[in-house]
Amino acid sequence: MALESTAGLQNITTGKYYFLKGRFKASSSNLYGLFLIIFNPEKAMESYHAAVSTYSNIFDLEPHIEWQTFEEKITEIRWKGNCNMNMTSAVVSLFESLNGNFTARDEIYGMVSTYNYSHLDVAVTDVINRVIRDKGIVLETGIQEALPEEVVAAREEHLKKQKGKDKPAPAESVLHGFHVEEGSAIVPASMVLSPVKGKLLYDLKIGDLIMLRFNHKTDLGQFYINLYKLKTPEGKYKPIPGEVIDIKSEAKNLPVNILARIDNQLFAVASEEDRHVRVYLYDPKTDSALRIPSTGSRNARTVRDNRSSDSGKKDRSPATFLLLGFAAFLIMVLLLIIYILL
Repeated sequence: MALESTAGLQNITTGKYYFLKGRFKASSSNLYGLFLIIFNPEKAMESYHAAVSTYSNIFDLEPHIEWQTFEEKITEIRWKGNCNMNMTSAVVSLFESLNGNFTARDEIYGMVSTYNYSHLDVAVTDVINRVIRDKGIVLETGIQEALPEEVVAAREEHLKKQKGKDKPAPAESVLHGFHVEEGSAIVPASMVLSPVKGKLLYDLKIGDLIMLRFNHKTDLGQFYINLYKLKTPEGKYKPIPGEVIDIKSEAKNLPVNILARIDNQLFAVASEEDRHVRVYLYDPKTDSALRIPSTGSRNARTVRDNRSSDSGKKDRSPATFLLLGFAAFLIMVLLLIIYILL
């Protein structure tokens, strides 16, 4: 992710890598985050990582641990989807902008390379707060340096450990062959069935709004159930609408796999073996509109049926009625003139 250009930097190199590790918490917005910025010997930002979550336990990670462990933890949090995707992407975008602003980047690098924690924490807090916007944000940083050969050795050792481990089972989305944009999360789910009024599974089309239930037996499912408040006081799990964006099946005797969009960066995968079941469709007339907390925005959005939005497009605007009325008036005047002349 680092830019190749080194304009504005001094033409000398330090011969060292510097690792800026940090954690922060914003109590009023209930957000917690980790970040890692790696400066290469040319003083440029070689890479930058971040994870922002509503889970407070990520703040337990000390920024003074080894950079490899810190990097692995951030990657793990993002891989599991235990983070606010939009907030995370926004922080990463901030670091990307910082990397392109050579003056600001050099200032941060100078604080890191001299271990100037007092000025560094203030500067980084200002950067992070452009997204978090919390006056009570608490931030703590840690700095580590290493020679290039030490960094290479550490990364090679990490690769060896990864190859030595048993290969984990791929995520359900990978098993079903679905791919979504980077930074998005895919939650395992099941389709809500309706034997009488539902739509036949093999008749489902792209764009249909169906009802799904997140799999509460998975950590990722539990996280989004809590986030969207889908568990009732009685312990029952409420369904959530999703727009069908992909349908796959490798053969007629194999399950049908559905990929549905829940939110901008949240998707659900559901699988059904019986092609003749009827799937419950979201109906705004009978199902109350569901308020979904948009990740990365303070405003919630309301899920509505596609048919409602389509019908909205067909509604006449006030300007249209005005034009129609004016046209009718002209026709009446024209008929009156013709009558008088005759």
